[in-house]
Amino acid sequence: MLLKSLTPTESLEKVYRLQSGNREQIDRFKVNFTTLLNRINEQESEENVKGHLMDFLKEVYYKDSYLICALYGLTDEEIAIVEG
Repeated sequence: MLLKSLTPTESLEKVYRLQSGNREQIDRFKVNFTTLLNRINEQESEENVKGHLMDFLKEVYYKDSYLICALYGLTDEEIAIVEG
């Protein structure tokens, strides 16, 4: 398989390219993404990773408008994003 390097404009669909953003949002994403990657331990369980992912989503996207929580069902834990 031959891999081709794409620019952000080529790789993102038009809908995503039209979303506005500012430097503060980009910096917050970068800092929290780096934190997420540093916290993930491949030896830990999937549930542990879900906890770190919930923290990342809270800090980057949903902190002010949504509640992110873990739902415990009969089979597995799920991440729920609830408008609040």
